[in-house]
Amino acid sequence: MGVDESFWTRLKEIYLDSGKNWDAEEDSLRDLMPLIEEHLETTTYRIRVPLKVGGAGIILKCEDLNLGTARALKFPRPVAAREEIIIQAVEKEIGRLLEVSHSNVMPIYYQGSVRCRDTAWPFYIMEYIEGAKDGLQYVKENAPDNEELILVVQQWINGIAHLHGRGILQIDVKLENFLVTPDGRAIVSDLGSAHPISGEDGITTLIVTPPFAHPELVTMLPGELSSPDRAPVKCPRADLKVQYDLYPLGKNLLRLVKMFDPADTKSLPPYTRAYFELMGTRLLDGYNRDIDERANGLPRKAYQEIKYNSIQQVVLDMKKLTGEYRIHKQVPELDQHFKDTIQLASPGATSMTKRLGALLAQPLFSRLGKISQLGLIIQVYPTASHSRLEHTLGTFANACLYCRALWNDAINPFFRQVMSEDDVKSLLAAALCHDLGQYPLAHDFEEADREVFSHTGVTVRLLRRELGGHLAEDVCHVLEAPDGWGVDLEKVVGILKADPNNTEEKLRMRLLHTLIDGPIDADKIDYLQRDAMNLGVPYGGAVDVARLLRCLTVAIADMGGEAFISLGTYEKAKYAAESVGFARYAMFGSVYWHHACRSAKAMFHRALWDAMRWSDKRAREYQEFRQEFEEYILGAGMAKSRQLGLFAEEKQSELPVPVQLVQADYAMLAWVYERTSAEGKRLLDMLVKRNLFKRLIVISSAKKRSLWQSLQRLRDKLREKGDFRSWVAFQGSVQEKLVSKLIEKAREEIDGHEQASSVLSVDNVTRMEMRHKVGQTLVLIDIPPNRSAEESDLYFLREHRIRGVPHLGRAAQAIETSGLWESVVSNFQESVGKVRVFVDPDFVDLFDAVLKEEDIEGILDACVLKAKE
Repeated sequence: MGVDESFWTRLKEIYLDSGKNWDAEEDSLRDLMPLIEEHLETTTYRIRVPLKVGGAGIILKCEDLNLGTARALKFPRPVAAREEIIIQAVEKEIGRLLEVSHSNVMPIYYQGSVRCRDTAWPFYIMEYIEGAKDGLQYVKENAPDNEELILVVQQWINGIAHLHGRGILQIDVKLENFLVTPDGRAIVSDLGSAHPISGEDGITTLIVTPPFAHPELVTMLPGELSSPDRAPVKCPRADLKVQYDLYPLGKNLLRLVKMFDPADTKSLPPYTRAYFELMGTRLLDGYNRDIDERANGLPRKAYQEIKYNSIQQVVLDMKKLTGEYRIHKQVPELDQHFKDTIQLASPGATSMTKRLGALLAQPLFSRLGKISQLGLIIQVYPTASHSRLEHTLGTFANACLYCRALWNDAINPFFRQVMSEDDVKSLLAAALCHDLGQYPLAHDFEEADREVFSHTGVTVRLLRRELGGHLAEDVCHVLEAPDGWGVDLEKVVGILKADPNNTEEKLRMRLLHTLIDGPIDADKIDYLQRDAMNLGVPYGGAVDVARLLRCLTVAIADMGGEAFISLGTYEKAKYAAESVGFARYAMFGSVYWHHACRSAKAMFHRALWDAMRWSDKRAREYQEFRQEFEEYILGAGMAKSRQLGLFAEEKQSELPVPVQLVQADYAMLAWVYERTSAEGKRLLDMLVKRNLFKRLIVISSAKKRSLWQSLQRLRDKLREKGDFRSWVAFQGSVQEKLVSKLIEKAREEIDGHEQASSVLSVDNVTRMEMRHKVGQTLVLIDIPPNRSAEESDLYFLREHRIRGVPHLGRAAQAIETSGLWESVVSNFQESVGKVRVFVDPDFVDLFDAVLKEEDIEGILDACVLKAKE
């Protein structure tokens, strides 16, 4: 017999050490043990010593005499008033163990049953591992290092995943319910509470540990608990779900992390701690109560989106941590060493995958190679001939760099853990398609009416197959095909259209959007550098892109219970990030809003508005205009760009295309020319010849703040309403008053002098008056669109957050905005957005000679007041 008094002495010690009631169970055990021994005598197993007393069972060491191997025997504890529940739990555990076979799930070798006091007591024999400890003991006593701990947690999760794969829930998931062998193998060892997900009707009883049980199960607990460790829950079988395992897994993962001193960065490095904390909080099924259950400062609401819905998602995220899953293997565009590359001027060699080539081969993409990036700016900077295709590829390449940088963020694991392969592919597709709807002079058209001429709107309609016919269909097929990009086009559209400030939109969409459209996005980095390089100005080259990439991160904050999320940077790259704002400021001041560029825009806008003859966007004229426009920009009418005599219609002579305009831009001007008024034709004719209107007066916020503000507000109000007619009328009223004032003062001046100057002469004044009377445009007012409101703040993580040890909730106080960035953005319009009054070049000297600055400003003031009435 294996059981003697030393056995009972040791069993009593174990009972007392574990806090169990020995006196209440001793008699039952002394009745039960001989029966189990007697049963085992018919087998090759013999009982040796007691090992452990748990919440539901007792584990003994036994020996397999046939193989000479130690095994472990488990049978139910004889707990008064709970015997039936415990016996059922062990019976279910036996059934579950017989169904599974996995290296991380305890194997079973034998099962049996004995009758004692008219009750059948099941027992089974399983693997015995010398020196094995449960998960809690392992962490406390072994002090595993980072790699050992990650491996154990991964195997623990793999074991649970195998159970789920067989349709089994463990239910009572906790550190105590898995073993760790001396060689570091984790084994799920307690399936006493396990239950199949059957979807059947009826009620079943689950055994849970109340502190770790899913909140839905907690509400089903009986009013009084006989044990704080294990409690029965009667639950409808149809309600069983994987979250009943995921939630306790999350609670115990957070419990495990708290067992390590945050200052002990050697045993549990900050990144692993942050990774496990984020994973643990995402496992809580959205029931994240206090700050200790919320990672990265995320509010509770955010977890409804990023929570785990299956154990396989957790398995994948563990592979991301160990390096078994590498994003560049799934998304080869991120592979820096891909065998085929395309060489870009910036940022250099970029992976050229088959699906990228298939997309670029589509006519909708190849047409971008014929569209200039800067349009009319070529009249000021003759080398501004680079194309939208170059910019598209540059933005895509930068997006690849951004994804790699965020994936390898050494401090914040959010992007690596939360973003999926599909998220990354969708982002790259969005980067490639963000300018798909671009057309020649698009930004100039959009300034005239951003609703009618929105290139973003065209992009969205192309991706939704609402526009473009077979051209759009071919692009969409490459994007959607499983052997292509395999992305959901609505998701791509969602990334492009997402509003980072709208907390009702999905967290992922808002974050991904800021990689393409944000303070330091992939798009800005490309066009600032590319434009500066091609134009020969130094401003874009001042951005330290390499440092910026090394320090990119995800900025997250709890804004009054709502989740804010954006692309951000660590403080050590704050100056590199702020330099993007300076580069943009300088490029707008020196290039994009150069006075000659603004003059060309003002002339073009006036001609375009004359072509827009509808009074209501519901009118038939508007629908016809919009249809003709969209057909033309997608290629149907571009052949007309070879008809070079359109602008010289009145002169009956051909006008050669000037070298300052590329063919596609000229074609768009030709399209407007065919539809505009006679006066619009004259302005376009002047524009093509680069006979631009000249500055008469420049009104800046610094010198004439009140007048600048009133003009800016008027234009913003009319632009917001799309009311171009009122703006044209306003300019007409200013011209009327300026001309009247000029004629009055000029005649006084001429009458007071015996000999007039060549500028201030009767002929000159008369000629100007005649041209005014026949309706020619002599005065144009230009106000650049307000860009300040479009810009988001730049967020960074404070330096002490980097030096310190991150822990749950700390990141909520770590995010700051750049004061310098805020200053540049808020003052952008006031600093760069000058109001300019342009005058026909034939008469600018006359206006300048006769009218004083205060005369012009007074007329502008009076016209603004009149317009407000």
